Amino acid sequence: MFSEENANLLKEAFAAFNARDLDRWQGFYTDDIVVRNTLNPLPVQGKEEARKQVEDLFDAFPDAHIEITNLVSSGDQVAIETEFRGKNTGILNNPGMPPLPATDREVRVPGSAFVTIRDGKIANVRQFPDGLGMMRQLGLMEGAPEAG
Repeated sequence: MFSEENANLLKEAFAAFNARDLDRWQGFYTDDIVVRNTLNPLPVQGKEEARKQVEDLFDAFPDAHIEITNLVSSGDQVAIETEFRGKNTGILNNPGMPPLPATDREVRVPGSAFVTIRDGKIANVRQFPDGLGMMRQLGLMEGAPEAG
């Protein structure tokens, strides 16, 4: 069964992200949110760590924008496909990894995520961005195509 309420929750959270309204964005999360991302070896735990991760992302990509390209919701689970866009003009920090230097390159990175909703808030996120494609677009790996 498609859950319109959970789908709208995700759409509103991404709208807050894209508007750089981190207070509103953080309000969509449970206090004990866990975010796992294939680009980060360590999970992000709790609202404050999640906020720090997004602040670091905005430092690296001040014009960062995420578009939801597909969304399916059933019960307390939501699956999304996304496209992340931005120009890397700052240092990219990822938990458990060395910082990556600014490249002044634009990226368009497809990804997907599976989200668990609990009591009307985002409780768990498992993100699967195209990290290899992103590294190539940033010029940090051979065979780097431009964003397109």
